[in-house]
Amino acid sequence: MGFAAHSSFTNRGIARIRQERSVKLLSPPKPVSPPAAEPCSMARYQLVVDTFTPLKRRDRFTMREIMDRIARACGVTSMEIRSPSRAAYLMLPRHAFFYWARRLTGKSYPQIGGFCGGRDHTTALHGARVYPKKRREMGRHVRRLK
Repeated sequence: MGFAAHSSFTNRGIARIRQERSVKLLSPPKPVSPPAAEPCSMARYQLVVDTFTPLKRRDRFTMREIMDRIARACGVTSMEIRSPSRAAYLMLPRHAFFYWARRLTGKSYPQIGGFCGGRDHTTALHGARVYPKKRREMGRHVRRLK
């Protein structure tokens, strides 16, 4: 079973991006909370790409692994993703988690929403539907499962 996900989740994926695109990776943000007046910048998430090459090929991932990888790639903590905060800078990582958790774990939306801070299944469903649209707006797309 083939699948595609974010290569920026792995060190090998980051090294491949550096080689192919000669891009200087953004350093993770300092552990200070973001300024309230500053709007969410899509450039912050520019290096979250749409191909995933896991170190070991396997069919299922745990929701914890997916959340940790997305948090690391987006420069936030997994606790921030699970928090009740509605800050704009957390929406893309949270929606990415909903999308990839559904796609890679096979869990139901109520299970995914419950894992992500006790959210409703419709919240998880909305995030999973919106994420590919946000990626297209950023000039990237999510590949379909084969």
